[in-house]
Amino acid sequence: MATPSEQSKTRGVRQILSSLAEVRSAVVEVTGLANRTLSIFTHDLEPGIYDHDDFLETLKRFILSRGF
Repeated sequence: MATPSEQSKTRGVRQILSSLAEVRSAVVEVTGLANRTLSIFTHDLEPGIYDHDDFLETLKRFILSRGF
């Protein structure tokens, strides 16, 4: 996972994601950057992306660190 300084460099940059691993990594990065809300638009929460320890851990940190 990228460090905070590396993450701030990639904000606002469009990327072409061509593999499942790249999509999974991007989802984890976006989840880690979320401040107040996180919206996931998907029909079935693709297990190859969202049923993964890296995403679930990042999502858990996001949820538990917020008091709202």
